Amino acid sequence: MRALVVLCAAALAACPRLPPVSGCEPLSQRCEGDRPQVCSPSRRWHFVGDEACGATPGQRCEVRAGVAGCAR
Repeated sequence: MRALVVLCAAALAACPRLPPVSGCEPLSQRCEGDRPQVCSPSRRWHFVGDEACGATPGQRCEVRAGVAGCAR
């Protein structure tokens, strides 16, 4: 029984935690919470990078010509 519990826990830990399907246009980009995001082919928004743009003084997230990124 204990082996079954360990096996189930390991299986759950291996599952990716995907964001919900939002219906966004694949490859479109936006800023959310001062962080750039890109829409995946499965129509989910994914953050780009690990930190908000404001983590670097003087920067903020902006969308320019359809491309989201950190800018001064």
